[in-house]
Amino acid sequence: MAAPTTAPTELLPTPLPSAATELAPTWTVGPSPTPDWWAEWQVAAEEVAERSGGRWHYLLREVGGETILASGEDEVVHPASSIKVAIAALFFATLEQEGMIEDLPKALRERGTDGRSYEQLLRAMLVKSEEPAADSLQKWVEERVNPEDVLKSWGLEHTRLTPRRSTLTELAMLLEGIWAGRWLSAQARNILLDLMAEYTPNDDLRLGVARGCQLKGERFFNKRGTLTDDLLIVGDVAIIARDRKWYIAEVFAYQMPEGQPQTTYEALEAGMADFGGLFCEFLGTGR
Repeated sequence: MAAPTTAPTELLPTPLPSAATELAPTWTVGPSPTPDWWAEWQVAAEEVAERSGGRWHYLLREVGGETILASGEDEVVHPASSIKVAIAALFFATLEQEGMIEDLPKALRERGTDGRSYEQLLRAMLVKSEEPAADSLQKWVEERVNPEDVLKSWGLEHTRLTPRRSTLTELAMLLEGIWAGRWLSAQARNILLDLMAEYTPNDDLRLGVARGCQLKGERFFNKRGTLTDDLLIVGDVAIIARDRKWYIAEVFAYQMPEGQPQTTYEALEAGMADFGGLFCEFLGTGR
């Protein structure tokens, strides 16, 4: 995977037809060795995308290591609710810039905005994926900093909150930075990851299928993203522990432009489950 030399192409979803450790690993973007078995995984991923319809973008990468699977990872796309991980990271970074907080959980319980505590808003945004909670926290951040400036200082040149845009490469950089504690205190990092790990019934779907290949005690952090009104987007981003290694997994699927073969929400969900199974199979090999 060669590093892009120009700004990523922006591929936007089209309207539907009217009918760990604190040590930060090194993130590298560049050519990776590609033995035959990697090529086999790539073919399998392409087959899943083809039979499901739509436009697919995916990335599976070992933290601090090689890229295993990738397609369209440097194109600017709509990440739907997965961008809420960035809102949470910006919130914690901004809150901590205002002063050292000795007991962060207590501060989150006792302080808040728009009639709710920060703790309530964070759980509503990350666990229940509530849009009003995301709006409240984003507004709070924007009253204090310019989010795009902070994201750029983190190396995320093409990630923004309004409109919601990013690349899979930058979302992976964001997840790895959070996991490694690169921009947040240990308290903030652990709270954010614990919220991403909080189990809900839908966590067994999409990339959650890969949970079936984890051993007891191996952690799984994720944030799904979905849009079905006017735009059709089905996505998921995850940090997955397996056999003393950590992986970043991301998959997004979009409706094709009008005039091209169309797909359905159900077909994209089925494809997401297939990708979860493919990732599960890879993780189960112990490679």
